[in-house]
Amino acid sequence: MTRVASPPTVLQTIEGPDTCEMCGTPGLKTELVRDPFIYGTGPDAVELSADVPVHTCARCEVSFVGEAGEVARHEVVCRHLGVLTPDEIRQLRDSTGMSRDRFASLTGFGTATLARWERGDVIQNVSSDRFLRLLAHPGNQRRLRRMRGWDIQEADVIALSSRRRERYAEHAADFRLRDVA
Repeated sequence: MTRVASPPTVLQTIEGPDTCEMCGTPGLKTELVRDPFIYGTGPDAVELSADVPVHTCARCEVSFVGEAGEVARHEVVCRHLGVLTPDEIRQLRDSTGMSRDRFASLTGFGTATLARWERGDVIQNVSSDRFLRLLAHPGNQRRLRRMRGWDIQEADVIALSSRRRERYAEHAADFRLRDVA
């Protein structure tokens, strides 16, 4: 049996674009609507709801949800699944100071995959999400840089405690990975 979502509820009138994209008539009405939708299929289907701006033209009677509404729905699905939202992924990458290409090189994710996650085109799987969450911790970023053979950045050294910084300075020149027979 196919589930049907509950009807939407208008929460309030809000500011939005003035002109209808379809007919070009000014006077477009924008309302914030609690919009329930079904996510999933079969017995796993659940009703979720997102607060989305809905634009309605009085002349052509067309109602539409723009990009902000699609982003709101996507974030609700991410929260339901317990994974990072596109903005959180982008903020995580930005916090590393790396470009998308450099972050992809560090993590082993494809550049295009990262772009799709950050745009909200697709949702990352749970294992990728957990790996991203681990990278939120600078110590894990440093470990991964070392695994990749990248130099430790000056900012990483500054972040270390003074005692650890001294030990790092003493042993850094001698540290090398070696093959195990």
